[in-house]
Amino acid sequence: MIDKSKPAVGAFGKAVARHLQARRAHQQITQQQLSTETEISQSQLSKQLRGLRAISIDEFELICAALNIEMEDILRLAEDEMANETVTQLRPRIEQMGTPDVESKQYDEDAILDGINAGTEKFAAQESTDPLEENYT
Repeated sequence: MIDKSKPAVGAFGKAVARHLQARRAHQQITQQQLSTETEISQSQLSKQLRGLRAISIDEFELICAALNIEMEDILRLAEDEMANETVTQLRPRIEQMGTPDVESKQYDEDAILDGINAGTEKFAAQESTDPLEENYT
């Protein structure tokens, strides 16, 4: 039996949809006007701009053209949003860990590496190194 269900929209797709919706609202273009310009049904467009339905690359191109924005600009905005969310999500964990006492090896390096390899640690810190001596003569 063939699964005809639509694929779920991921976080990046939802970020793209938010930026397209924001651009549409900023330009005071109604969904119906955008639908007419792109020839995408108003119902489908509504679901896409709310992040409930995936946007094909062809539809994305049509929507961006109708909104007079480059596809790359929307993708860059969505990428920046995702990066900011990642930092926001990691900040409490970093603060909870505190600053490692490098001299006393407060953190068990083997345990941290095991956690990274097991997927339970999401990031790793590098110990500071001595500065390079540079001679410019």
